[in-house]
Amino acid sequence: MFTILLCSQQPNTILWLDHAFRQVNYNCRITTEWDVLFRVVKGSYVDTVLLDAAMEGVEDQCRLLRAISDVPLIVICGQEDKAEALLAAGADDVILANTSFSDLLEIAQRKMRRSKAVASS
Repeated sequence: MFTILLCSQQPNTILWLDHAFRQVNYNCRITTEWDVLFRVVKGSYVDTVLLDAAMEGVEDQCRLLRAISDVPLIVICGQEDKAEALLAAGADDVILANTSFSDLLEIAQRKMRRSKAVASS
């Protein structure tokens, strides 16, 4: 079973994603704080990080996260024009907030499979 770390300060976003991922048998860890995110990632307790682009300092935090871990990092963004900056900062993928859950799930699964294949080779 895969574990997703959801990081957002939007309660509705966290509740919706947590419920949706649990319905397809994923474990979810939830945080609203950068320090918790880094502690969990450093401990290798997650297979993917799903990050809300609305969090303050998201680009800098993506760079810091990428410096310490290769965990797949998917950023949910409300503005398409931010995607390039987030990818340059280290995000593996940027999806728009109106993306369907089935598309988000497919992207997350693809990133996790690729990450597991690289780790085992």
